[in-house]
Amino acid sequence: MKPFIAACTLTLTAFSATTHAAWPWEDSGEDRPDYCRGVIVAGLAEFPIEDLSRTNLWLGWNGLTRNGIHDASTEQYQQGKQAFADLLASGDLESLRQLAQADCADHHS
Repeated sequence: MKPFIAACTLTLTAFSATTHAAWPWEDSGEDRPDYCRGVIVAGLAEFPIEDLSRTNLWLGWNGLTRNGIHDASTEQYQQGKQAFADLLASGDLESLRQLAQADCADHHS
């Protein structure tokens, strides 16, 4: 039994040294936090939008503000708010949900 355990341990050690799994907490997602803050704030400011999870938006907000609230006057923040408003005005709800949830909120929650 001991040789079997030793062989398994050696195999797992060798495998883990050559392959690195992408853990969910290692995924940086959107690397423009001010942009995502703008998107999320715009999403939370709107009335509920079909299939846009306000819970995910709040979780994303919590993740983004973990290191403190940042200046809302940055260019990226304004671009994020404008991108949300433009998609909402165009009626492209699928792209809006993709931007707000998958691109921003889910990566920072």
